[in-house]
Amino acid sequence: MAIDREKIVKIAMFDYIKPADATGMSDNAASWKDPELVKAGTWVKLDVAKANELLDKAGLKKGADGIRIGPDGKPMRYDLHVVTGWSDWVSTCQIMSQNLKAIGIDAPVKTSEFSAWFDLVKKGNFDLTIGWSTNVPLPYNIYRERCRARRLWPSAKKPARTGSAPASRKPTNCSASWLPAPILRNKKTW
Repeated sequence: MAIDREKIVKIAMFDYIKPADATGMSDNAASWKDPELVKAGTWVKLDVAKANELLDKAGLKKGADGIRIGPDGKPMRYDLHVVTGWSDWVSTCQIMSQNLKAIGIDAPVKTSEFSAWFDLVKKGNFDLTIGWSTNVPLPYNIYRERCRARRLWPSAKKPARTGSAPASRKPTNCSASWLPAPILRNKKTW
């Protein structure tokens, strides 16, 4: 709700892609998408007022400087890392930083050379970043890549046998709604 995907596509990506829908899959996997789920995924549409309302309801109030205060009592400030010179990614992050500021989250863009950025990502030493993903026509591979434990908790200890992650490292970018089964329109075998 807080990210202006249309603006990112128009300005940062020069219209060479389409904004993401709720499935997270590109049009390459269109035959696998459930149109009802795509339609119901209104959270991917820009609605700053609704995003602010939800954050307020969650008790994340803005401080005097306009930055929200997290549950730990600290301002919600997170560095947004991106590769230097990757102009589309840098522009994307700049737009995202502005969007997050509009809802009271300070996310300054931090650029670094690819090897330094990749090292941050591999070790999990970052607050926020963007990256690439698999673009294949089978959702299994897309979700396996996006939702695997090593990607979600790169620097955390291995989750317990129950499958639960350490409480401090619970994933926020993957949930049961991101798993393939609920999004599939066709009953295909992979």
